[in-house]
Amino acid sequence: MHPQLDQPTYRSQIDPNQMLFHVENFLEQCQQGEKIARAFSIPTYNSVESIVICGMGGSAIGGDLIRS
Repeated sequence: MHPQLDQPTYRSQIDPNQMLFHVENFLEQCQQGEKIARAFSIPTYNSVESIVICGMGGSAIGGDLIRS
């Protein structure tokens, strides 16, 4: 790693939204999401003709995954 990247003050200047932290914790985020999803009770419907999945920017990836 570049020596400056080891310095928290420099890293905070180039990564103000702490994206490195979020990427490093991606596995934990997925595990938490799975836990929430498994606890969710899906209602039963007799007839479904359409499903709408909404998202903005990267949030649309859920719909892309389902479509695939």
